[in-house]
Amino acid sequence: MRSDIQRTLRAIVFQDDCIRLLLIQNICRFLEYGVSVRINMSLLPGALAAQLEASAGLVPSSHDLFGKLGPGGTPQRARRRSTVGNVLNTTETIREKQARAREARELRRTYITPVHKYFLTLVGNHLNLGVDAVEEFVLDSERNITIFESFIKKDGSKCLKFYYQEALMPSLEECGRVITGVPKGTALHRLFITSGLGEKLTGTCIYFTRIKTSTSLTTKNVAEETNFGVLEMKESPGILSMYEKILAKVYLPMLMAQKNWGELSQTPSGRKIVEQFLDKMSGFVSYLHSAEANAGEGTRLQDYEGDKINLACVRNITDCIQHSSNPDVVADLEDLATVWCKQIEQILAESDQMRKEADDTGPLAELDHWRQLMARFNALLDQIKGHQCHMVINILNTARSRVMKKWKELDKRITDNANEAKDNVRFLYSLERYCEPLYRRDPVSMLECLGGLLNVIRMIHSISRHYNTNERMTSLFIKVIFNNS
Repeated sequence: MRSDIQRTLRAIVFQDDCIRLLLIQNICRFLEYGVSVRINMSLLPGALAAQLEASAGLVPSSHDLFGKLGPGGTPQRARRRSTVGNVLNTTETIREKQARAREARELRRTYITPVHKYFLTLVGNHLNLGVDAVEEFVLDSERNITIFESFIKKDGSKCLKFYYQEALMPSLEECGRVITGVPKGTALHRLFITSGLGEKLTGTCIYFTRIKTSTSLTTKNVAEETNFGVLEMKESPGILSMYEKILAKVYLPMLMAQKNWGELSQTPSGRKIVEQFLDKMSGFVSYLHSAEANAGEGTRLQDYEGDKINLACVRNITDCIQHSSNPDVVADLEDLATVWCKQIEQILAESDQMRKEADDTGPLAELDHWRQLMARFNALLDQIKGHQCHMVINILNTARSRVMKKWKELDKRITDNANEAKDNVRFLYSLERYCEPLYRRDPVSMLECLGGLLNVIRMIHSISRHYNTNERMTSLFIKVIFNNS
């Protein structure tokens, strides 16, 4: 074979262009099969040498060799593979991945039992999807099956959540199937099972709960052991509002109408436990309502709407330094920071205003007030620590903007107010258990709790850093007295 190549090379120099091209193609075939060829490039015309290099897909070394020289200058054998061969290998690898994905999908299908079908049927009925379509969505991921099994098995999880919302379509290598007419990476409504920790809910959540996990779910007990519910994000402004609505309109009225509490209904102490539970449930629903109101649009800092800079692309201090040298960018961000300062000043002014309260306001109203302030300030601090605000302040600080002086003062005030609200809530929470009998007008329980109530108030006055002023302690005592009158 090597002698054939040498004769071919000698013929190249003397043949016309058409024959030369044909001979070069023959040499390339030899190279594809791994034959090491040594060519003295000085024997070939310049244009022909370049054509041979391009056809073979090789770059000549300093020794004018196709291939590399080994120790002592001896030619080193090297396998040459064509681009076509690499494409074939890549295609083969993709096909293998797709085949494995299909096999894994069919293996997951064997895990589906009549118990799984029970849940899939309920989900499909609510979403107007066929059971087979719901099953195909569930089979898209091994994670779906793992979470599903964790809910069904003994001592497993107590909640199973299905999200139905827009998400990217996975590839065939990831899920083991292709949806006709939907290319990879297209956003479409998909159904998947989640633990609720990673994915943000933007569509519909269909959830199942179980109280007892001491036994596995079977076709005989699944209907009795599990509960079913739906959360619709498109009908609520936020997740807190959605939970508050379902608790206030479904669960709380159902609990209030409950007459038979089993053994708890038989004894005075049991009935007392029921009353305490219902009071706490009502208080929790009220707190969700106020938390949503104070963490909503009222504390939303204005977004940047200019076109001078894309804040999402600003990632580090180097980017901030680069943009700080642009006067137009700095001017735009100074205007934005000035708006933020006005918004923060308004929030601080509202929190410092005197509250108008009814004469019979009880001590738990004080706890609700500070919880609302804590929710508002925490929502504001989360935005200040967010990417947009953080990058804007870094750029202005690097540019030595005059707005930074006012911003730092307001940032300190917000932090101090948030810490004060958090500290006051922590101490006022200790009052809650002693104040509940005051609201129920139960004389026996009131006598039992007064001693503990006074001890807690004394502890707050002695230890609290923010709530131990004469004005606040007097206001708290007045609320306790008027609540009992």
